[in-house]
Amino acid sequence: MIRIREKILPEILILIFIFTGCAFPGAKTQRYEEIPPMLNVLTNKAQIAVEEGIFNKGGEQAVLEYINNKNPNVLSWFTDRNYELKIGVIAGTAVILVCGPGNPIYEDTYCNPGAPDKDHRNSSLQSCEITMSEIEIAKICK
Repeated sequence: MIRIREKILPEILILIFIFTGCAFPGAKTQRYEEIPPMLNVLTNKAQIAVEEGIFNKGGEQAVLEYINNKNPNVLSWFTDRNYELKIGVIAGTAVILVCGPGNPIYEDTYCNPGAPDKDHRNSSLQSCEITMSEIEIAKICK
């Protein structure tokens, strides 16, 4: 009986190690809890750019350049982590969507500091496109 345990136990441990390794193939753990504080800063800068007419002059790219000129550390924080940013304007309010590889994560305005206005982490959305409507913006920003 002891011989069987001595032979089977190492094999079982090796199988557990192999299967555990396959379940987590070296993927970096996403730390989504780090995003909201940086997103608050980003949405505030984007709103200032919108109020200064930057979006009307050059769209999303112009706002990104404006933010990069004002506070390059904020924008680089997102790009260094391979997050994609979408910036839009709805009813005069800047809306930022943060996306990971192939999926939206958070959508936010400057109106409410703290948690992002929309959390897409558990949604079925696959495209990185802003989803907020004027009605939602009015409720969020009142």
